[in-house]
Amino acid sequence: LYLIEGQKDAKLYFNNALKYKEGTNDTLNISTLNKNLSRYYLNLKEYDKSFIHIQNSLDALAPFNSDKFENLPTKIELLYSKSKLYLCASLIEKAKIWVELAENNPNNKTYYTEAIKTLKLADYLVDQSRLESNETQSKLFWRKTATEIYVNGVSASIATNNIEDAFYF
Repeated sequence: LYLIEGQKDAKLYFNNALKYKEGTNDTLNISTLNKNLSRYYLNLKEYDKSFIHIQNSLDALAPFNSDKFENLPTKIELLYSKSKLYLCASLIEKAKIWVELAENNPNNKTYYTEAIKTLKLADYLVDQSRLESNETQSKLFWRKTATEIYVNGVSASIATNNIEDAFYF
């Protein structure tokens, strides 16, 4: 609630929760806390801190070389994760950071390119998850998640005049 309302106490509570989870195998909550901290810093337009936490969020669920903001887990690393839903949410969140950076720096199209790359990976994850799922409810959920990916992907593609990726999404 503090995060939604934009209150500074959100950071304190997220950091306290992370300290509590330190040294545990609770990767799901560690990932979620880092994703929320990423959103917190994105709201403050502190992009470097936002990227650090979204990378930590992804790394908690699908360990990869998260040293550079441009780095992403591989498709293989994503497939072996048991938390595809949370990974997808973190990928979408990371793409939002790239898009906001691009909107604030209209001369730098690289940010849109990074958003597209991230959204394509999220799309791959959605496709794999839908194939693995047999339940109608779950398939509907993944379709809804895919819609967010496609809308953001088309927007980023159009902004870079990338017709091929626009049609992809």
